[in-house]
Amino acid sequence: MRVYANPYETDSCQSAPAGPRPGLQVQVHRDVVTADRMTDVIDWGPLLPPEPQPRPMSDSTDESDAVGTAVVTVSSDSSLEEDDAGEAIVAAFEMAGHEIVTRELIQRGHDNVQSKVSRLVDRDDADIVVTTGGTGVEPRDATLEAVRPLLDKDLPAFLDLFHAISYDELGTGIVSSRALGGISDGVPIFCLPNDREAIRIACESIIVPEAQRLATLASSGTDTDEE
Repeated sequence: MRVYANPYETDSCQSAPAGPRPGLQVQVHRDVVTADRMTDVIDWGPLLPPEPQPRPMSDSTDESDAVGTAVVTVSSDSSLEEDDAGEAIVAAFEMAGHEIVTRELIQRGHDNVQSKVSRLVDRDDADIVVTTGGTGVEPRDATLEAVRPLLDKDLPAFLDLFHAISYDELGTGIVSSRALGGISDGVPIFCLPNDREAIRIACESIIVPEAQRLATLASSGTDTDEE
């Protein structure tokens, strides 16, 4: 079928480009002009807006921004299969697109906790270390005492936020629930209570949203948001 720029052009006229202009609705009708000649009549419809194109799906965290996370549960009375607190940490980081490079369960004890955290800090694939358990006020709770000497810098704002949010949601029971945040040899470390609700508050509200930025700053990176 021939297509003409004007409805009344015949074969002797210059033909239009093969196809309608973008954004126009075209309907073609057959109309008899003479007894022995047919011509194509173009009905240029009203201008139509372009159809919306679906936006591509993307992960919450780009692969280049994924943080390698080491998770340690400190407990003498549990196993990895029963480790709800450690599972809560893993779920929070994986949901944000980060990678769990190792997950371990170790016995309580000052030297045991300190040596394990120190080895994790030395790993090349561990950008952040999160522990749970051993932070209470019982005599055998020594996680904070074991980890604190490893820290080069404290993160006091983490404790302020954690206590403020925890009090709003959990009340005065948080007085026996200790926590710690700091930097050791360029690696952020967070020590959390062995409690799913406390972990949800700490990870989802504070640690996970700041994980990539903290890991970058602690390892001598630059923060583009600061001058």
